[in-house]
Amino acid sequence: MTTANAFWPEGARLAFSITVQFEAGGQLRCPLLCVDPAQKPRLEEIHANLIDRLAEAKEQGWLGEVGAIETTLAAADQKLQAMREAAARTTIVSLGMPDIRRSVGRLAGSST
Repeated sequence: MTTANAFWPEGARLAFSITVQFEAGGQLRCPLLCVDPAQKPRLEEIHANLIDRLAEAKEQGWLGEVGAIETTLAAADQKLQAMREAAARTTIVSLGMPDIRRSVGRLAGSST
């Protein structure tokens, strides 16, 4: 085996590479993601950007991109709706303040 052939087993001359990329928008599509309510303005900004990107993809005829953006846009809509619903149902419940004096008195009285 010569030095030139040492790298390639059995004279192979084909090399390939696999690249895995985290797709932009994938975070929004994750059903387990709970968006922080403080990030609502950022999510609304992303939603508006997706609408612009969708229009551009349709104009350019990028059908695969159109499908992906529509999926991400639907997920962003769901996250925004969930944030609105969570904000609407948030209520403060008063649990009261325990009366420590009464419980301390019972403990002190029961030990005698």
